[in-house]
Amino acid sequence: MKKQKKLISLVLAVLMVVTMLPLSAIPAFAAKKADQTGNCGANGNNITYRLQDTNSDGIFDKVTLTGSGAMADYGYNGSPWCQTTDSGYINDIIIGSGITTIGDYAFYSLKAGNAITIPNTVTSIGANAFRNCYGCPSITIPSSVTSIGDSAFASCRVLTSLTIPSSVTSIGNEAFASCYKITSITIPDSVTNLGNRLFDWCSNLETANLPKSVTSMGTYMFTSCRSLKNVRLPENLTTLPRGTFSGCTSLATVTIPSGVTSINDYAFDGCTALSTVTFERPSDSQNLSIGTDSFANCPAQLAYTGSGDLALLDGETVLEEGATLSDYNTKTLAWDVTTIEGEAAIGRVGYPTLEEAIAAAQPGDTVTLLKNIDFREDYPWGTAHYIDISGITLDLDGHQIDVQNFGVIWTGQNFTIKNGTFVGEKRTSTSYGLHVYGKDNTTDSLGDLPQAADVPVQNAVLEDLTIVGGANIWYAENVVLKNCEVTGQNYYAVWANYGSDVTIESGTYTSDCVKTNGVLGAQNNADAGGSLKVTGGDVTVPANKNLVYNKSGDVAISGGTYNVVVPQKYCANGYVPVTEPNAQGKYTVERAREDGYNLTVEDCIHMNLYVTVDDYVDPANAVLTVTYNEADKQTPTPTTVEYSG
Repeated sequence: MKKQKKLISLVLAVLMVVTMLPLSAIPAFAAKKADQTGNCGANGNNITYRLQDTNSDGIFDKVTLTGSGAMADYGYNGSPWCQTTDSGYINDIIIGSGITTIGDYAFYSLKAGNAITIPNTVTSIGANAFRNCYGCPSITIPSSVTSIGDSAFASCRVLTSLTIPSSVTSIGNEAFASCYKITSITIPDSVTNLGNRLFDWCSNLETANLPKSVTSMGTYMFTSCRSLKNVRLPENLTTLPRGTFSGCTSLATVTIPSGVTSINDYAFDGCTALSTVTFERPSDSQNLSIGTDSFANCPAQLAYTGSGDLALLDGETVLEEGATLSDYNTKTLAWDVTTIEGEAAIGRVGYPTLEEAIAAAQPGDTVTLLKNIDFREDYPWGTAHYIDISGITLDLDGHQIDVQNFGVIWTGQNFTIKNGTFVGEKRTSTSYGLHVYGKDNTTDSLGDLPQAADVPVQNAVLEDLTIVGGANIWYAENVVLKNCEVTGQNYYAVWANYGSDVTIESGTYTSDCVKTNGVLGAQNNADAGGSLKVTGGDVTVPANKNLVYNKSGDVAISGGTYNVVVPQKYCANGYVPVTEPNAQGKYTVERAREDGYNLTVEDCIHMNLYVTVDDYVDPANAVLTVTYNEADKQTPTPTTVEYSG
């Protein structure tokens, strides 16, 4: 009873106070606001909008778009619903299925307190479409969208989650700038170019996954991303633009891809936590320019993959591991790629010996020789040490390999040896600088020497080599010499033996011919026939020696130049020697005239016509066909005269 009396007294007191107030101070109860509708389509009424007061508080809080096709684009003042006095209270946005584009400034500066769902009919999001929607925590972009316009989601300050589908190929400038609460973002492989200031002032962004498909980035892309700690840039990137990471105060490490040739102004300016910049070494020598204040106000240290000193500064000062990069602003680094430790390398990985590098190589790899090597002591004459280089390229890189005859033999399939020198130690007997050797299918002419693989050498290229001592090629199918300088010592410059199929395409070839009496050689042994084709190059024969010392092998010359006349028997089928030297004093071969060679004679109808059958045709089977006009020269009358012998 006492409690009821107290409650009644309190109510009466409140009523007395209210009655004493002026009417203007008493709030009125607002009526529900009537819906507002209108057109917002690019073609007028193809899309309509509806503004609703769902809370019946006299304020619009929801906008719904329905229809099909493209929305209209708007300017800085925004769409009709953005221009209402209630624009700050619209927190529910519904975009209907069938709409294909979201126009420029369509939802600019709306509160958008609920998640926004974009239907899977939308293909493009216009510039500034959701800019300053500072109440929206998440946005789902459907896989139908291919382009995101400039500043489309800029300053969505509470946006924490955003997924970009693989359908997107174009992202405009500042598309996600000042999205303070986004912590990570992944750019799909479909994107190749990234716009300017894309993540500018995304202060909580910790991880940005950039695909290798990206080849170019805009300026100031991560400026003031204060939570960004570690970045690995796309491997196909060639330029680090101006101000890319300036002000990223938490960035500790970064890896620069091997293809980058320029780091532009202020790229890492103010990265006060940056301790290590890792430069991936390029496969070929190239310059790397560092712009103005690229590493200003940061303690960046240089690190790199591999071993040994990495680079030369301006061609003279060695830039060693641990150097402070801020000392080298505005400089150019010339990467030195010849300082890998070891005798040979695969890419940037060095190996103590050439044979260890070859053993580690996979098909398609290039093994690069890093220094001159001498096999003579390890593999003396007659040891026949086989080195299988199947499937790889052996690049001597200008270096020299010294051997004794039959000490080292190169074998395998589908390989290339190029760019260097082989020297065979000269002896009173045979002396070859390079042996390419497969299995002996008949007898082992080397006595107790072990045989090579179970199959012959196949598909080998010898290119840009200097070979002192000649090239000895046995049991090898399809070996090609290109641009080689070969000098025989005692024996041939090139010898195709025991079933070998060898082609000389270009280069220079000579020999002292002490024991062979010929510069080039091909030999048949039992059922294994040697074949040597010459399609180009220059061959020099010493005085009183022969071009070919042929032991029943097949020699076919169809090109090249010679200091002697090429014997007809060594010319390829359909070719004949040229017996007069050219302007350089060299002899060549040329294609023989074939059956059906046409001889045209004019204005000699009543004159004797003499035709000489020469070496260009086979006299025993020569056929002369003469076609002429009658005296009036109007109607051609064919007459055939045949000659034999």
